[in-house]
Amino acid sequence: MISCASHDYFESACVYHYDLLVELKHGECFSGRAETISCTDKQEFLHLVVQTETILLNLEDIKAVRVQTLNARFSSFEP
Repeated sequence: MISCASHDYFESACVYHYDLLVELKHGECFSGRAETISCTDKQEFLHLVVQTETILLNLEDIKAVRVQTLNARFSSFEP
C-alpha cells in the first residue's frame, strides 16, 4: 500500500487535472493528464489520459511523479 500522504498527492493531481510525468518502478514512463483514481480487487489505479487514450497505472507500481503543469501546488513526489 502507498502512504496516505502520497494518496493525497494523487487525489490533488486528479482534482486539478495536472499534467504528469509518471515513472514506474520497472523504468517505463508515461506523460499525460491525471483524471481519477479507481479501486478494483483491492488495488488502486491512476487513470492517466495519454493523448486520447486513458491508461490505468497501479499506484503501487509508481516510482516517481513529476508535475508538468505550470503553477501547480506541488512539483513532484515519490509514493
